[in-house]
Amino acid sequence: TIADSIYTDAGVYSCHSINVVDEVTSNEATLVVEVSPAISSHPVFQTRNMSDSVTFSCASAGVPAPNITWNTTGQAVISNATANNVVSGSDSTLYTTRSKLTVSNVKKSYDGDFSCTAFNGVGSPATFNPATLTVQVKPTLVAVNK
Repeated sequence: TIADSIYTDAGVYSCHSINVVDEVTSNEATLVVEVSPAISSHPVFQTRNMSDSVTFSCASAGVPAPNITWNTTGQAVISNATANNVVSGSDSTLYTTRSKLTVSNVKKSYDGDFSCTAFNGVGSPATFNPATLTVQVKPTLVAVNK
């Protein structure tokens, strides 16, 4: 019995018994320890000029591998944004999902909060405090008649 198992307890186990008469080894059994997702790296505040691109990054660890989704000011991400998730790890370690959200040709209307949420079906989804995008608008000259 493994009480209060943690992810490092994951692995392949067997039982080996020896007495004066015989020696017996059981079949192997694989223990998978599921771990709810946790945000290990969160997006940060950024300022961009209109028409620039911006990239937010987020990372989460858990077992099974977390899926990361992006939201902006409570809505799904805008249409000209692309997200790229890369998973690393193995069955005996925590999986890490690293996600980058790139928004091209930013507009003033994109001002707001961007957040990442990690979910893997274990426990509750993990969301970190959002990062704010501030879009700067170039000044324009207006002629004034006197």
